[in-house]
Amino acid sequence: GQPQLLLADLLADRWVMCVSPARNGNLYFTSSERDARLADEGIYSVENQGGQYGTVEGLGASINGYGKWIAHPFIDPDEKYLIYDAERTDIAENGDLYVSFNIDGEWTASYPIGLEVNTEAGEQGATVSPDGKYLFYLGHGDDSETNHLYWVSTEVIDRWHPQHATTSPYQIAHGANGIGLSNTAGTLQIKLTQGDHGYPAWSPDGKKLAFYGYYDNGKTWSIHTINRDGTGFKRITHAKDKWDNMPAWSYDGS
Repeated sequence: GQPQLLLADLLADRWVMCVSPARNGNLYFTSSERDARLADEGIYSVENQGGQYGTVEGLGASINGYGKWIAHPFIDPDEKYLIYDAERTDIAENGDLYVSFNIDGEWTASYPIGLEVNTEAGEQGATVSPDGKYLFYLGHGDDSETNHLYWVSTEVIDRWHPQHATTSPYQIAHGANGIGLSNTAGTLQIKLTQGDHGYPAWSPDGKKLAFYGYYDNGKTWSIHTINRDGTGFKRITHAKDKWDNMPAWSYDGS
């Protein structure tokens, strides 16, 4: 039959591409805010509410917070994870694949899927087979002018899940313009927060970070904590016009 325009009224004021539906009818897609540059696109979603759709919402800073050309989402049918591509390196036109996990309704930090997938040539347009076993994506490979289709086991996704990983390659915490983690070689990096945050300190069990963030044009500095997977952001101190900074943990982590 003839194609029918989906959600014409809801999406009338924005462009949309690469729609990925979840099993419950929620939709994830690439779009941008009105008058934004094309390179500032991001991942958005709209919730299926008993056959009616709610408002369009941009996903949080763990996905849309940094980089450019954030696009081409694939949502797991049960919304357990989201794969997308973005440019976040100093190499021009080098899009890489990232995965963020849904933990109790909150999206974790975005993890680059791995060096065996992400290369300096650029990768994009990921999708997963219906049985959940294989990841398919486009990559330039050795030919920078042509996209080629690649596939790999979804084990490259599963190993980054916070509940599955027994050890994390991200052992180094750093901050100044947001809190980030990297491996000891500096070849893998993820961003946990955006904003004026710094002085990160690991909890004794390695599960959380404490750090400062400032407000009111630098007049108020406050202590925050966050889980190492990017969830659970919490402001701890709220004293106005005070400089609470350089946090440290007690030995028992209390």
